[in-house]
Amino acid sequence: MSNLPHIQLQQGDIHILILGGGNGGNALLNLFYQYSDWLYIDGVIDMDEQAVAIQHARTLGIPTYTNALQAIHNFTGDIIIDVTANTELRQVLLQAKRKREKLEVISDKSSRLLFDLVNQEHQQQQCIKDKDLHLQLLNAMLDLSLKLEEHHNTADVIKHASKGIHQSLQAQKALTIVIKGVDSECFGILDKPIPSPVPQDFVLHLQQHFTAQEHKDKAFVSLSPALYIPFVDETFNLAIPLFDQHALIAVILVEHHKPLDVNTRMLLEVTSSHLHLAIQAQKKHQALEYQAIHDPLTGIYNRRHFALRMEEEFNRLERGQQSSLSCMFFDVDFFKLMNDQYGHEVGDILLVRIAEHIRQHLRAYDIVARYGGDEFIALLPGELGKTLPLENIACRIMDSVKQIKIKGYESIQVSLSIGVACVLPATITNSQELITLADDALYQAKSSGKGCVRLKEVLANSYIKETTVHAASTKS
Repeated sequence: MSNLPHIQLQQGDIHILILGGGNGGNALLNLFYQYSDWLYIDGVIDMDEQAVAIQHARTLGIPTYTNALQAIHNFTGDIIIDVTANTELRQVLLQAKRKREKLEVISDKSSRLLFDLVNQEHQQQQCIKDKDLHLQLLNAMLDLSLKLEEHHNTADVIKHASKGIHQSLQAQKALTIVIKGVDSECFGILDKPIPSPVPQDFVLHLQQHFTAQEHKDKAFVSLSPALYIPFVDETFNLAIPLFDQHALIAVILVEHHKPLDVNTRMLLEVTSSHLHLAIQAQKKHQALEYQAIHDPLTGIYNRRHFALRMEEEFNRLERGQQSSLSCMFFDVDFFKLMNDQYGHEVGDILLVRIAEHIRQHLRAYDIVARYGGDEFIALLPGELGKTLPLENIACRIMDSVKQIKIKGYESIQVSLSIGVACVLPATITNSQELITLADDALYQAKSSGKGCVRLKEVLANSYIKETTVHAASTKS
């Protein structure tokens, strides 16, 4: 029997008839039903309609018989297993075998031996199958760790993990709910559409349910009764709640019909712990990623990231995906004097406020960065078919910054000098030329008395049109 898993059999290749509906027959029925992908049980025979194997067979949709002689006579399959020890039936079976040479009749000790061999084989295969499922779960967690950098938010991490959990547990269905206030979302493996966002009243119900004392600090929760999810009209009996500093951030729900043995429980606990660690690692990765591209004081982009984005936008300009590319250089007038007079703490407050004002007056997709010290820089991609009002934008920023007041230092007057450069496709050969033009324009603005805008436009014939504008002379 140890070779059974290696035989390429299909459903219906072997047909058996079980003679006897008592405990022995029921044990055989339970065992052989596990191999129903290639072994077909034609029926169970017992004179007693209330025999345990007869009743069980009916629940499985397997034919039952009370007339043994007729059932044996009509059987055209391969094997009859007799667990009755009835001498009269044994004679009938021997006659049936003499008529059909290929029919196998197994009885008495042989049936017990067959049961033991098949049962041992089944247990071995079930053990291998369980180990394989456990490995799948561990592989899913390892894969999650390896792909952490690819996941941009916590929802992505949880979504990736929930698929692995569903597959390794062989769950019939799964649903994952990520809690984000009014924008809570859900996704899963169901045979129906999953609505989004999650109803807010149900989110509150989940939070109350899984933060209750009986579920607190548990890696997983066996739900009895099963938890009903009204907006998908489904129930689930196993949950993995995920927390971030005691706040519920997600729940992975599965419908799992097999008993949770010791090994499965241990793996669920390991999986839950690993998933919590993965979420924390992803958050730290996000924080490091943010720090790598943002200025720590003002929160806008740093010079390094600006350079990367500059190259991207310049490449888009060269491919004709935008009408122009403009660069604005900002310098805080007399900033060193203010730093010396009022201290670096006040100077830092000024820089933060100035960055906010610049950001507020530009579009969401414009790129703003701190270039260094008291210098800021912005990149404004031009939209096809539209002309940017660069002078007005610069002057609005300049006027807005003049309104900055710091409590306790109301006498401070803040002003900016701004250099602006605008280029069309094919008018310059690299992005550094655009920065140099804007830097030259800034120098000229400061040389013109500060508090003004100097604009340089490189036209199609490479002619540079230059304009100096003071905020008061331009209407916003």
